[in-house]
Amino acid sequence: MFRLKQLYTAIPLFAVIALFGSDNTQFLRRLASDCVHSVYATSETVKKIPAVPESGNGGLPAYISLCQQWLRNDAYYNETSKDDSYRVVEDDSVCSDWSAPHYNMLDIQAALIVTAQIKRIKYRHNCDRTRLYDEATMGFDHTTIQQVMNTPGIGTNKNIFSTEDVKQQCRRCLLQFDPQVESVRIKSKAVHHCLAWPADETRVLDATTLPFSPSKNNPVTAFSSIIHPFRQRIYHAAMEWQNVTDKPPGEETGGLVIQLDPTSIGLDFATVAAEIEQPVTSISILSGPTCATAVLPTGQICHEYGKGLRDYLAAEFSSLSTNGWNGGSGVTFKIVASSAASNSRMTLAKKLLCPPRTPSCYFPAVSKIKDAQTAKILEDPSWMMAVDFFTIAGTHGVVTVKVLDASQIPATYTAEPARRIQETGIADQFNYVNAMSDSEGYPDGVSPPVMASDQDIVAMTDQQILDDIAIALNRFLDNPNVYHQRLEMIPTMQMIQDAIANKEPLHINSVEEYYYPKNDDGNGPRSAEAKFRSGELTTDQDSGRSQPPPGVEYWETSSARRHESLLRIQADWETSFYGHIQDNRAGEDPSTIYEIFCPELIENGAISYLDGTATT
Repeated sequence: MFRLKQLYTAIPLFAVIALFGSDNTQFLRRLASDCVHSVYATSETVKKIPAVPESGNGGLPAYISLCQQWLRNDAYYNETSKDDSYRVVEDDSVCSDWSAPHYNMLDIQAALIVTAQIKRIKYRHNCDRTRLYDEATMGFDHTTIQQVMNTPGIGTNKNIFSTEDVKQQCRRCLLQFDPQVESVRIKSKAVHHCLAWPADETRVLDATTLPFSPSKNNPVTAFSSIIHPFRQRIYHAAMEWQNVTDKPPGEETGGLVIQLDPTSIGLDFATVAAEIEQPVTSISILSGPTCATAVLPTGQICHEYGKGLRDYLAAEFSSLSTNGWNGGSGVTFKIVASSAASNSRMTLAKKLLCPPRTPSCYFPAVSKIKDAQTAKILEDPSWMMAVDFFTIAGTHGVVTVKVLDASQIPATYTAEPARRIQETGIADQFNYVNAMSDSEGYPDGVSPPVMASDQDIVAMTDQQILDDIAIALNRFLDNPNVYHQRLEMIPTMQMIQDAIANKEPLHINSVEEYYYPKNDDGNGPRSAEAKFRSGELTTDQDSGRSQPPPGVEYWETSSARRHESLLRIQADWETSFYGHIQDNRAGEDPSTIYEIFCPELIENGAISYLDGTATT
C-alpha cells in the first residue's frame, strides 16, 4: 500500500513536478488530473475561468423558443394537428454563465413555467451537458448552479397565475425581445426578467407586510406560481453540492454567510457588524468570480472590500479566531468560482446576511428549509427590488427584509468609476461588469426594450405577433436548441419554404425524453414499457441529412466521466471527514493552497476512501 501524505506549499504544479524529477512526472500529472477539486480561487487565478459562451448560431433563451412555438401552434394548427415533436434544451450561454446565477435561474424558471402550460411541447434544460470537468487544468471547479439543477418539468399553481396569464406574458415578451439588445445586456447586473419576474412600477411595496407565500391576495408574477417546487430544487442542489464546499465546522448549525455581488452596496463595516445577530460560530464572506475586477457602486474594488470587511469582523468577533478548520480563523473571505457551491453555502448556512442590491442572495434565501435557518436581506430605500422580490415570492417564514435608513447608504457613483479595471486576455464578463449601465444591466447607449402595453397585446392576434417578430428573430429558423423529429429526413425545398412561411425553425439539437413503444397498430401501451432515449443529432453536410444519435460508446464514455466526477466529490467529503487533507492554516489566504487526494483502489475494483495519496 502506497501513501503520500506530505504537505506541499502552493507553488505551481510544474514546479512540484520539477522537484520530484522526471520519474514522477507521470504520477503527479495523473494525481492532478484525477483529483483536484476546489471551488475557491484568488482574485488572480479566477481570471482563468472560461468566458461565458455567446448565444450564437441562432440560439435563444429557451423560454423565447417555447413562447414562439406556443403561438405558432395556436396560430397555424388545430388541436389534433399541433406539432408534438417539439423539444427544447437550454442555450449554452444560460447554462454556463458563472457571472449571473440569479438571472439565469429566472431564465430556466421561465422555460419551466411555459412548458407546464402546453402538453405538446417539451423542455429539459439539460445544463449538465455543458459541464467542462476541467478542475485539473483550471485549478478550481466553476460548475454553475444551472448545471446541477434537476431537469424534469415542474407543475405550476394556475390558481395564482393562470395559463392565459402566462400566454399573455409570452406574447408581451416576444414583442419586446430583441436578440441584439439582449446579447449586450450585462446579466450580472440584471434583476427583473420579462416573463418570470417583470418589472412593475405599480406594485405596492412594503417590507413590513411581506406575505408568507404567494397568493392572489398579493401581487404575483409568473414565478410566484412555481416558487414552492423551485425552492425545493435549489435546496436539493445545495445538499448535493455541499460535499465539495469545504465550509467551516458547524456552519449549518451556527455559521453566518455574507454574500457580495458586483452590484452590492459597500456598507460601512460597522453597519454590517451591527446587523450580525449573535451567536455565530463562523463568519464567511463569499463572492463570485466577477468580484476580482468589479468596482462596487460605492467605489470600492469588490475583493478589496471583502478582505477589509473580513479583517474588521475578525477584530470585532475575536472569539472566532480559532473556530476554523485546524484552529484557523473562523472569519474568512473567499472568491467562489462555482455558483453551485456558493448557492449551497448560502442555502444551508444557519444565517445568511446580504447587503443591499445583492440579488444572487434571493433564491438561496427563500430556499432555506431546515428548521431555524434564517436570512436577513438589507435593502436600499432608493432601490427596493428585494422588497419587490419577496412580495411576490413570499418569505416562507425564513426571510426578513430590513430597509436601511438612507443615511446608512454610502454615496454611489453617478459617473463611470475612476478606478474601473480593464484587462486583456480575460473573459469579457470581468470588464463588462464595470461598464456604465442602468439598474437592469442595459449599457449606456443601448435603449432597453419598451414593454408592450396590455392594449397592444389584446389588439394583436398570434399570427400578427409572429409576423412582427419574424425579422428580429429570423435566426430562430436555425436555432440549435430546438429539435423537430420530422426533420430527420432529407428536407425538400417545399418543406423549407413551408417552414419559413410558418416562422418554423429548421434545426438540429440534442434531445432527452421518455418515449413509449407502441403496438403495430400505432396504439399503446403507454405506461410500464416507457424507455429512456437520449441522443444528439449531428448534421451530414454532404447529404443534407441529419444523422442518428452517437453510438453506445459515446454515451458510455460520457457516463464514465460523470461517474468519475461523482467519485471525486465523494472522495473529497470522505477524506475531509477523516482528516487526510489539512485545511488552510491560520493566516494564509484560503485560496492559495491546492488540495489533492486520490482514493486507493483495492481488490475487485473497490475504492477505499480511508487510504490513498494526499497532497496539499
